[in-house]
Amino acid sequence: MKKVFVLSVFMSVLIACGGIYSASIPDNPVYKRSSPEARTWYKVCSRCHTISQAIPKSCRASYWPMVVNKMQNIKGGNQFTDAQKALILKYLVAGATKG
Repeated sequence: MKKVFVLSVFMSVLIACGGIYSASIPDNPVYKRSSPEARTWYKVCSRCHTISQAIPKSCRASYWPMVVNKMQNIKGGNQFTDAQKALILKYLVAGATKG
């Protein structure tokens, strides 16, 4: 059941983002590898997601909170704190389209 849920979340991201995973890292201080946002994203999320999945420019900024909430609540997943969640959201939203 857990695998089905994780797969459905992944597919939702794929559909919502148009399958574009070839985004380049924007020229934004949030994306500097030494930024708190980037360090947190790499620590928490990169075990399962590539950097190109984290910066799909076709995803709207308003979409990321739902995705991160689902990721935070997956049982048996990589649990993270609300403080880490805020940094991860800032990282993801910085590369997203507005809206």
